[in-house]
Amino acid sequence: MATPGVLIDTSIVIEYLRKQNKQKRILYNIVNSYDLYLSTIVEFELYTGATDAQKRRDVQEVLT
Repeated sequence: MATPGVLIDTSIVIEYLRKQNKQKRILYNIVNSYDLYLSTIVEFELYTGATDAQKRRDVQEVLT
């Protein structure tokens, strides 16, 4: 049986990146249960909002 897929919105990734306690975030809790997908628009929004090098690295880490 195939793993169900979920299209992730920008707000889910931003919530994950901003919070200290990652284990309580939605993204952390679904990553092993679903195939996760992002639209190119979400990727664009994340990189546009990454205002410094550390934030760009954080976005890259989540996307890989």
